[in-house]
Amino acid sequence: MHAVLDISRLDSQRIEFHRKPVYLGDLFRRLAIEYAPMAEVKGLALTFVPTSAVVDSDPVFLRRIAQNLVSNAIKYTESGRVLVGIRRQGDQVWLEIHDTGIGIPPADRSRIFDEFQRVGREGVAPGMGLGLSIVRRACAKLGHPITVDSEQGRGTVFRVGLPIVAPDEDGLIRIVDKTPQPCADGWRWWWKTTPTCAAPMN
Repeated sequence: MHAVLDISRLDSQRIEFHRKPVYLGDLFRRLAIEYAPMAEVKGLALTFVPTSAVVDSDPVFLRRIAQNLVSNAIKYTESGRVLVGIRRQGDQVWLEIHDTGIGIPPADRSRIFDEFQRVGREGVAPGMGLGLSIVRRACAKLGHPITVDSEQGRGTVFRVGLPIVAPDEDGLIRIVDKTPQPCADGWRWWWKTTPTCAAPMN
């Protein structure tokens, strides 16, 4: 019911967002506490890479975006790990959620953002298939680009582009508004000894 209400709110033309600087380190700490039990039950290693990044977003909806992506990663990962971190690219950052789960077939990568769509064997991930639909709507409304890369049987990475907040010389906060560009092969570092993307995750 909460998911349906979220979709209804996001589809409304009268929805209001309250954008402000969001400290991703604080968000990560809350999410780590929230999802540690879920990962522990499945025997998964859940890691949030510490970060000092501050981004411009609506804190409530950004948390909902992250919650849905982390929850999905855990649901669709039967063994291994889920890693959440930030990849910096100049004045922009990507929120990245990596997993070693079942992966998404190429033919399904567009429909996973539709309502009531689920990928995988029956019984693997209980739910209504609304989480990614909420993510897509929220990202579109906030102007946060989202991408997905996956390899069947080896895992998936979702990326959400966020404008970074930086201090001016006078100490005031300003928003650096540039369109992030994803690192083409950065997601592969998860299961490769040597990363194919040189951009560090901070």
